[in-house]
Amino acid sequence: MKTENSYRERQLAQATAELGYERRPPESSGAWDLTKVWWIQPPPSMIQMIVNGITTESWPMDFLRERIRALGVKPQGRSRQDLVKQFVDILLDPGRLNLVVEGFDNDTRYFYTLMLLNLKMGRWNEEGEPFLLTQELSRSPQDLMAHIIDAGLVIETGNGLAVPEAVFSRIPPLHLPAELFTSQMPYILEFQTKPIQLIAKIQQLLALLQREEPALRTPLYWTAQNTPYLYPRKGFLPAPEAAAALRKKRPEPFEAIKLMAPEPQLSQETLTQWSNALALTEAAVEFLFHLLLSTSILRMGSPARLEPEATEHFRGLAPGKQIDILIQAFRAMPEWSALLPSWREGNVQVEWNYVPYVDSRTFGYPLLLALMGLRIACLDFLAFLPHETWILVSETVNLLLQFLPGDDFLTAEGSVSLTDAEYTWRGALEKYLRALIIGPLHQLGLADVRLLPDGDLVGFRLHHLQDILWRRTDTFPLTETPWTESLKQIHWEAQEGLLLTLPMPAGVFNHVHKWAKPSGAIGDALRYEPDEERLYATFEDGDTLDTLIESWQEATGSAPPESLAMWWAERWQRYGCVRLYPQQAIIETEDSFTMQEIQVAIPALKDAVVALVNPQVALLQPHQITQVVTGLEKRGYLPKVVGKK
Repeated sequence: MKTENSYRERQLAQATAELGYERRPPESSGAWDLTKVWWIQPPPSMIQMIVNGITTESWPMDFLRERIRALGVKPQGRSRQDLVKQFVDILLDPGRLNLVVEGFDNDTRYFYTLMLLNLKMGRWNEEGEPFLLTQELSRSPQDLMAHIIDAGLVIETGNGLAVPEAVFSRIPPLHLPAELFTSQMPYILEFQTKPIQLIAKIQQLLALLQREEPALRTPLYWTAQNTPYLYPRKGFLPAPEAAAALRKKRPEPFEAIKLMAPEPQLSQETLTQWSNALALTEAAVEFLFHLLLSTSILRMGSPARLEPEATEHFRGLAPGKQIDILIQAFRAMPEWSALLPSWREGNVQVEWNYVPYVDSRTFGYPLLLALMGLRIACLDFLAFLPHETWILVSETVNLLLQFLPGDDFLTAEGSVSLTDAEYTWRGALEKYLRALIIGPLHQLGLADVRLLPDGDLVGFRLHHLQDILWRRTDTFPLTETPWTESLKQIHWEAQEGLLLTLPMPAGVFNHVHKWAKPSGAIGDALRYEPDEERLYATFEDGDTLDTLIESWQEATGSAPPESLAMWWAERWQRYGCVRLYPQQAIIETEDSFTMQEIQVAIPALKDAVVALVNPQVALLQPHQITQVVTGLEKRGYLPKVVGKK
């Protein structure tokens, strides 16, 4: 009987050194520049981008005034810059756009939706029909287009009409008619998405990464034997039969070379351990791993390492904002595709069409772009489908094929070919779409799924995809649930730590991170362990017991659990009762009793004392300060180190 990985395992067994394959040590982890992490930085101004574009187009001032009047406003300003700013402000005014679109009749609204769909998909199918009309219209397309132009929903450029991305984010929702996709479904099993569980799994994975930094799988490389301009590469390698053929002859131009699916970057041991710990499939674990890489929370290399500052910043965000960041990262993440499981099982075939002396000779890069382009094209298309409505996959594929009739769109020169086992593009596209929906879209909270008893995807129901992709919102809509004692969303036990049941306001997370560290997830709840070092750092930053209690009440709407407040109080009482001055090697206690107590309890301190200045102040040997601090901390004191370099 064929096992899940038997096809890939047979390929790897045939990938021998005689055919040019070899394993080399993985690259080590590199450090990220936190200032360049894309989701931490403020986004560029979409308005300024349009202003710059119109300025580059060099519209005449009379034409600018004419366009402003067409929008029902009197032109103001004497300079071109003033007129461009006025035009863009009016063009992008959300109130105006909402009134215009909501005022459309059914035909105009449908035509405008099709126009936007064709603009989004046009970059993938530039030679396709300009519009895909699926129902009769009461007016001609020319009349409808003229009405849309007069309404100020497009911008005229040297290359024709365009709709800026900023317009997409400001218009009301627009979807294709539901009747196009909603024929009766067969018997199904229904699974509703639970996006909050994704956050719990991510937090659990972060805890696993903090406890142990996993080494990556030793990657397989391939080097051409007799074709020097085929560079050595890893990841996307020729299949063994293709490598054997390449050994015997030089490839001809446009010759199709079959590629082997890349192995998971995580070792099999790590995949198995994480799969068991997270109660997820290995494919889902691999997806989450690459998702963290794309957010820059995780550093690439062996071992894989968390970026501490990015991790802490991410954990302090509201769950809805975290999901939004993960969706943005997913849209453009490299080196991963929903296609990988089918490719590794031999149900999908990928070929590289060799073109000599051009960039496609390094086929790894075009293939990455091709797989990323396929994902973006499918997401752009799915955003136009009706939301909150059950949709058939088969009918979705039929319409998608009108925009993506062949796989030549995948790369500029058509150097990548994608087919199923029967060598059809439709079969490969359908397999990809099913994997995309039942995997990432379902995990990310964007789609419910309906399956046949054998697990095959029949239909799906979308949530919030258009709002997220079109940037109407920068937060995934989750039900805001403020904490109250009756809801019991926060549970504290001194021995067990803290459990936060999601969703949870961001203010609670920010407060908890001051004095506790995450240690995994239990169901929909995140677990935190109290951490004296974090609490000490919080006191050093100026917080006191009173401000901790006050900020907890502001974040949760209730007083902290009594045992938690007592834990803070005990540490606050100890904090600062011992002070160290390293440069002068002086230790100071709040009273003479404490000085006597710590000298008896901590031998390192007793040995370090040179002389007593008074019953509360002693001179120490400077080279023994580290041992003194360590001894105090082990005994439960929180010494305040003054003037430390």
